[in-house]
Parts: sequence; C-alpha cells; structure tokens
Amino acid sequence: MNTEIEKTTGTVPGRTPPKVRVSDAGDLVPVGKPETFAGELAQATGTVDTDVGLTALKSLFEAAGSSSISTNGLLAIAASLEPRSAAEGALAQQFALAHTVAMNMGANAIRLAGPAKVEATRSLATATKTCIALLEALDRHRRPPESRQVVRVERVEIAPGAQGIVGNVTGGDGGGLSK
Repeated sequence: MNTEIEKTTGTVPGRTPPKVRVSDAGDLVPVGKPETFAGELAQATGTVDTDVGLTALKSLFEAAGSSSISTNGLLAIAASLEPRSAAEGALAQQFALAHTVAMNMGANAIRLAGPAKVEATRSLATATKTCIALLEALDRHRRPPESRQVVRVERVEIAPGAQGIVGNVTGGDGGGLSK
C-alpha cells in the first residue's frame, strides 16, 4: 500500500482528532503540539479523564496492529461521532473497530471463492449489523426521554373467562405497574 498518498486536512468543525506516531522505541508519540494532545484526546474519547483517554488510545493502537496510520484512522472515526461522555466514547470506539472489521471482511469476501466466500460474506453481514446496532445504541442514549417511542393499543379483545386491565398503564421505574 502506498503510504505517500497526498493528505488533505479536513476535520469536523470543533473536533480535531489527535494524531500519533510510533517512536523508534515502539512508544506512541503525539504528533503536533504536545500541549493540545490531552484536550484533543479528551474530545475524541468523550472524557476529561486522561487515564480513560490513554487507555482508549492504547486499546485502539493494539487493535490497529500497532500501526499509527490505522490508530489515527480509528481515532478520527470515533471523534466524528462527537462523544459527549466516556460511555459514548466507548460506543464510538467500538463502532470504529466494528467498521474496520467490516471493511476487512468485505475485502476478504471479494478475494475468496466457494464456501470461504460464503463464510466471509456472513462475517461481513454480522460486522455491518454490529455497526448499525452501535449507532442505534448511541442514538437511543442521546435521545431525550420525552421523545421515546410510545405504543398505543386501539382495540383489545378479552376472551370469556380471561382477565384484563382497563385504563392507562404506565411503566413507572420498571418495578411493576404504577397505581
């Protein structure tokens, strides 16, 4: 793969994902201004806790096969979801990883034939469904409680000898029916 591709500088407004490189000793080193790295990492991971941000970075680096290019890509994907908390940051990182797995499975499916192609295609479908589920979970987490879905039952038939409730039933705190 040609890594000398001309790079453009496009970022999501307000979000500048941090960039890292691997030193000769194998350590991650911030690219750019070291004094802004912690803040950029906090935005990308949705946390103000430096330990959480560094743990996320280390996990992404290991998942990226210790490649700084792949790590920077995963951080950019996670940052593009604009996580607002550590929980959202975790979902964003999982999405970035699931997306990478899906892309790799797609590349494998193209190259393979026969039963191996079928299996790779199934894995691609699973990884894609995981991406969708993670984005839906993030959306549900961000949605205000008043905008959540309500089910309205228009007609109920109760068979002879059966029991039913007439009136409004609310979920309360999940501990049973409210009175």
